[in-house]
Amino acid sequence: MPRFIRTQPPREFALPARRRRGRNLGPIFALALMLAGDVWLLLQSGILDAWAGPPVTEEKPLPPPPVQPVQAAPSAVQDATLVTFGDLDFHIVEVDSARQDLRLFWKDAASGERYGRPGVLEASLKRGGETLLFATNAGMFQPDYRPVGLHVEEGKEWSPLDERSGLPGNFYLAPNGVFFVRANGQPGIQTTDRFARERPADIRLATQSGPMLVVGGRIHDAFNPRSESRFVRSGVGWKGGTRLVFALSAEPVTFFEFARFFLEKCGCPDALYLDGAISRFHVPSAGHPDPGGDFAGMLGVVLKETGEKTSGG
Repeated sequence: MPRFIRTQPPREFALPARRRRGRNLGPIFALALMLAGDVWLLLQSGILDAWAGPPVTEEKPLPPPPVQPVQAAPSAVQDATLVTFGDLDFHIVEVDSARQDLRLFWKDAASGERYGRPGVLEASLKRGGETLLFATNAGMFQPDYRPVGLHVEEGKEWSPLDERSGLPGNFYLAPNGVFFVRANGQPGIQTTDRFARERPADIRLATQSGPMLVVGGRIHDAFNPRSESRFVRSGVGWKGGTRLVFALSAEPVTFFEFARFFLEKCGCPDALYLDGAISRFHVPSAGHPDPGGDFAGMLGVVLKETGEKTSGG
């Protein structure tokens, strides 16, 4: 309905500037009463509301802009944490594969010699102006120190995927699996069968081992909760996004206990067993000495002295 607006009241409705003595105001009061009655009828019918336009609502203030997360300051220290689960102790190191420079090592590119020990790897990186923050053994290896199964360093495949099954040994306790990191820093842990079907083209590093500890939020079906087979064990779990947990039991544990630790304590829906009693953690940035060992592949977090890569917060 159109809205009519008058800038001034009609002359005959204008109130006098001042009241004059002796003037007869009877007709004016009568007219005012008639107008009041008309206004009351219009209000009851809702016509005046329509003329007045939509009701005025209180304007709500805009919400404040979202707070941007503050990135942790670069750190040259990566330490291991001792975590208790039930009556068992585990060493863990958490890594963000998008923010940190996680690499896989086997042989020195210049000499062709196997690094073998974390201390040797640390010294080699230092000569190149880099600092080793953390290192641990990767997947299993042959007696001649060749990796068992897939081994990819900086996009180059040095050992192919092993899709065999039914053979003796922990590696072939199906399903086994592959831990990998893509070129964009996105990590993954998949069963060997799934990896063979869905293998991304941009794999930067990968190591194959077995058995899988946790697959899609479920503990490996072959693990016996009542098992008495206990060994020191190491593994890697994916927490979601680009967050990883490397774990080394501080005492002998069963496969079932180790898998429960990754699933229930660390919140990892996928986890892979790396190796057993020979496993080591080396954390030189926290002042820990070289733990020794003799390995094929080693996983390491590296910090460039230029600060291009940093350890996590």
